[in-house]
Amino acid sequence: MIFILSNPFDVEKFRGWCERMIGRQATLECRQKHPPRSMAQNNYLHVILTYFASEFGYSTDEVKQDIFKRQINASIFIHERINKRGQTVSYLRSTSDLDTAEMTVAIERFRNWSASEQGLYLPEPHEGAFLYAQQQAERWEEFA
Repeated sequence: MIFILSNPFDVEKFRGWCERMIGRQATLECRQKHPPRSMAQNNYLHVILTYFASEFGYSTDEVKQDIFKRQINASIFIHERINKRGQTVSYLRSTSDLDTAEMTVAIERFRNWSASEQGLYLPEPHEGAFLYAQQQAERWEEFA
């Protein structure tokens, strides 16, 4: 069930539902849902991944899959599921599956790692240096 707790009607439904669930043999999971990641976040991520790739000679896909997802943000992107044969398999989530909060954390981790471990500062979108990063990324994509 989904309850929107900013809606007074849903709050009452939620309270009633909780009362009915108490004492049952059940396991419940409550999660706060954030809106899906924004296009602005996605565009920004693409620029900084491509800028990083251009500085170190990687393809953008190598940076995204191997560094951004597997190395720096494994806790966000690497998930497991059970296949048809009952075996546990790992898979990488897509950035399109992230919500705004997860995307923000993933980008911040990448920016911090890039600056501290690789010596490359990745500017935020509102900074003047971001224009340079954007231009470098465009040039890299042209010739990659």
